[in-house]
Parts: sequence; structure tokens; C-alpha cells
Amino acid sequence: MLFRSKNITPEAKFWNWFSKNSKKLRQLEGMDILDAVSDELCKYDESLCALIGYGEREIFELIISANGMASSADSVEQLCDAAPEIPGWKVIRFRPRFEDGCRGIKSDGVTIDIDGIQFVAYRDETKIGVEIYAHWRKPEDGDRTDALTFLMLDHTIGEYEVMCGIGFIEVHPLENAPENARPWNEFAEMFDANWVREN
Repeated sequence: MLFRSKNITPEAKFWNWFSKNSKKLRQLEGMDILDAVSDELCKYDESLCALIGYGEREIFELIISANGMASSADSVEQLCDAAPEIPGWKVIRFRPRFEDGCRGIKSDGVTIDIDGIQFVAYRDETKIGVEIYAHWRKPEDGDRTDALTFLMLDHTIGEYEVMCGIGFIEVHPLENAPENARPWNEFAEMFDANWVREN
């Protein structure tokens, strides 16, 4: 489906390009396909990023991400709302959680095991605040957050839920975990039971 109008919207412009090139994109490999889509996506909103996944029945997945920026969430919603049906493709808004749970994190080509990571959760007004106790945090780092933390959260509960449902985040060395800390594999269940998504 192509959008035809003299006053074509930015969303329609992107999807027109994608629809015209959808078959060619499926033939690209590795970073070539990601670079092609990302270059065009930046013309729509340079704060967004794209990920390519591979689903069942040879369906390619185009994941549109706000790159963890809540201020860009509306751009993702508007673009995905305008998406037409594209044979061989499924459009997904925001980075989804891993259905079988987050078991490890890849960063800069290094895989980090999350076994042993613990958390303590708190009610933070309408959101969930969390203290994370991780083996990659060193005492000299203080309690700042880092890319590994956000990757782990995205994989565990999903990008949208992290942006809209997580309040404060503190990361501490694993050896400082209190007695009431819980294993990380319980975090998604705890979050789903306690966060109410606003309409």
C-alpha cells in the first residue's frame, strides 16, 4: 500500500519508501539492512532507531525504538499507527521484552550473565522505583546507572514499560545487597503485578 497525496505526511513518506524497498531490504544482510532503514528513519525523527528481528514463517520484524527517550515515544506511536500492511514484514513499536526472560546482556560484543543480580523495588508515585545490585557495579562507581542497566531492564519488561513505568533507578555493587533483595528473575512478575499503565 502506498500513500498518495500532494500533502503527504512524514509518516506516509517513510512508509512509502519502506514499502517500495521492502523486498530489496529482505535481501540485505547484517548491518546493511539496519543501516538502510536507519538512514531513512532519521529523516523522520533522528532520535529514533530501528532494530531488525526475524520471526516465524520467514517474517522480518521491524522494531521502531525511541532509544529509551520518553520524549520520543509519541513519534514511535505516530509512525507505527500509520504503518500499512507490508508482505513479509511485521512492525513492532518499542523494544519488546524477552518472552523467556532476560538471561544475559550483550554489550560491545561481550555477553554478561545476569545470574546473581538482585533488586529491591519501591512504589515511586505512579511508577516503580528500583535498586539493582549487580556484579558489574564497582564500589568506586557510586550509584549511577549505565547502559547495561537499561539493556537489562528493556530485555526484562520492554522499552515502553521502562520509559513509562520505572521511576528512580539506583545501581549498587552486588555485595551490598540487603537481606530483603530478590533475584532478578522475579522482577518482571513483580512489575506486572504492581504497575498500572495509564491510558
